[in-house]
Amino acid sequence: MMCVRVQFLISIFIGLITIINCSTGESSSSSVGVIDLRPKLSSDRIYLIDDNLCVGKAIFPSIKQGEDDSDPLYDDSTFDQQAATAYCIGSECSTVYLMISYDFANEKTVLHRAFGGTKLMSFVDGTRKSWETRRSRTKLIVLLLPSSTSAENQLKSFLSSIVTATDETETEMHDLTNIIKDNTMLKGAKVLLERLRSCFEYGGEKFHDVEIFEDAKFVCVDSNLENSDDNSVDDMILKHHPCHQIMSSSPKGEVFDHFKQLIISSYNSAAGSGDVKFI
Repeated sequence: MMCVRVQFLISIFIGLITIINCSTGESSSSSVGVIDLRPKLSSDRIYLIDDNLCVGKAIFPSIKQGEDDSDPLYDDSTFDQQAATAYCIGSECSTVYLMISYDFANEKTVLHRAFGGTKLMSFVDGTRKSWETRRSRTKLIVLLLPSSTSAENQLKSFLSSIVTATDETETEMHDLTNIIKDNTMLKGAKVLLERLRSCFEYGGEKFHDVEIFEDAKFVCVDSNLENSDDNSVDDMILKHHPCHQIMSSSPKGEVFDHFKQLIISSYNSAAGSGDVKFI
């Protein structure tokens, strides 16, 4: 009789937990954002991950090009657009990749000359929003790509001494976070990370003593990816993100619809212009 009563109480407890999870909207889904800060920008994007599958993607508007198709038009609307994109990614994504051109030979970052600083500050603004509303820290991954041929050669020389060669032809990320602790090669990237942390605290006393990028990592690829299409970049990042390597072609459901509403609302609230593409 006692055993039956215990089982009954356990079943009630499990039922209550299920009700609580449903009412609070808890889900296995998460969002992974990519912010491009290189001199030649590609479109920023967010991947929707659900049950270990990539089930959708949001692609933000790319910058306009000038008459010679080389320099973008640096008008106010373009700055607002890029700032809104970075803010949206910072506020809505649990994991964010910052794509940065890096001079491995001279140990310094090479950001987009017009939008680099704007996008970084807007990204930090977004992480403040995430902390205020959800007490959510951001898993930051600084993705470093060689800024020049000399930078690429410097990186390849370093990697050849620590990484076992493979026969893979696809681009592969290498985690430098731990293996390069005693090397000054990442000095510029580490300075950038500390500035982001300081900028987060400048938002006010309530943001002090919050390690918002507690698990920040530095990763690299030995190619600048300038001639790679967006699908190649997608495949590389999804392969690196644990267990989230498949772009599902299954029909979109409520999780995807909620994702669209969330991204559009956040983007518009930051005065974003242009349409966000969802696939």
